[in-house]
Amino acid sequence: AIAQGIGPELPPGIFFSIWGIIFSAYLITALWHSARPTQASIKISTPLILIGSGNSVWMISAQIIGSALIDFLLLGPLLMASWFACARSDIPSDAQNSTIRTWLHRLCTGLLAGWLTIAISISLPDLMRQMLDRGASDDVWHSLWLCLLPASLMSCFFTRYISPNPFFRLAFGWGLLGIFWNTYFRLDLHALGLMTLTIGLGLLYICFRPGPGLSTRHL
Repeated sequence: AIAQGIGPELPPGIFFSIWGIIFSAYLITALWHSARPTQASIKISTPLILIGSGNSVWMISAQIIGSALIDFLLLGPLLMASWFACARSDIPSDAQNSTIRTWLHRLCTGLLAGWLTIAISISLPDLMRQMLDRGASDDVWHSLWLCLLPASLMSCFFTRYISPNPFFRLAFGWGLLGIFWNTYFRLDLHALGLMTLTIGLGLLYICFRPGPGLSTRHL
């Protein structure tokens, strides 16, 4: 599989099915906001609009241009917007906001933030390989560390300083599982797979013991 250009950091296709859940939550959030906006939905509407439009631009770029650098740069603002939306979804809601709606907002923003954290992490090794004119089989340890290190730093920062959103952990953990599955089962890189699993479990342990999160007083 490495000979076919599959890098050690790339989860199998089934793991990208999480976008189906994300888009469903996104669509329901948008429709509910259009029908009955609340103070809480207004607070997250701007970053979600940016994510939705930016994601469309990213998909067009990935399919037509195919530049790892452009795709990576486009993911940056989407990641920041998803983190901002997550922090805003933690703000105590107004009386109009039901418990179901509150959790819908957290589901949508948390899954987006968690998966985009994984997405930008798995894009970095591909960018570096293109810039250095290397293939997927070159220095696979370097490629995997180039993915896991930023993912580790971002996830710890997010759960410590941004938001205690539980759905971030689910999406992030799903992405780590995909990386483990790819290295251990699809590429038969068992040492890399076990290393990924160990780091992933350690990160999830840290993420489930978050700090107070970002102060949302002025968000």
